[in-house]
Amino acid sequence: MNEEDAVLAVNAAYYRAFADADAALLERLWAFDGVTCVHPGWRPLVGREDVVRSYRDILAGAQQVPIT
Repeated sequence: MNEEDAVLAVNAAYYRAFADADAALLERLWAFDGVTCVHPGWRPLVGREDVVRSYRDILAGAQQVPIT
């Protein structure tokens, strides 16, 4: 598998995990260092711990964002 295929596979796994509300899989996909995330309308989150927490909160929410 070349680098582009690897990136596309991880990207597909991310959206599949998000759609399935699989926080454990999302956590396995992220790096441990240099993790930053900007959710629409949120302040930037810097650091793996804050990013993981944010996704766990989003996925546990009453109204999950549909991903198709």
